[in-house]
Amino acid sequence: MRTENSTTAVQISALVLGISIIVIIFSFGCIAPPPPASGGNPPPDYIAYCSSDADCIPQPSCHPHYCINKNYEVLYQQPQVCTALYDCQAAYSKDNCACQSHVCINKRLYNQDPGCMIPVEGP
Repeated sequence: MRTENSTTAVQISALVLGISIIVIIFSFGCIAPPPPASGGNPPPDYIAYCSSDADCIPQPSCHPHYCINKNYEVLYQQPQVCTALYDCQAAYSKDNCACQSHVCINKRLYNQDPGCMIPVEGP
């Protein structure tokens, strides 16, 4: 009888260990990708996810063309120095960002300012 209890205990331990290893392996597949290195690159989808306009802020960079969820601001570093040039398509304030279909967007890219002159390459 003692041998049966020992065998059952070993089988249960092996089962628990096996399940633990499977859970650990699958959990590594759920880890989010690293944030982009530059503040000017498009953010991954999970960083731009939102529920309301209040969730969205400009992606920290000098002249941000992308908006992100404010909870991910810490993944970016605002440059120490930026040019004084004004980019009419940049989202300089959170008012320039909106939540549209659960994605933070830069309203200035979607609602073109008629006074915005975008440089065009020469012939």
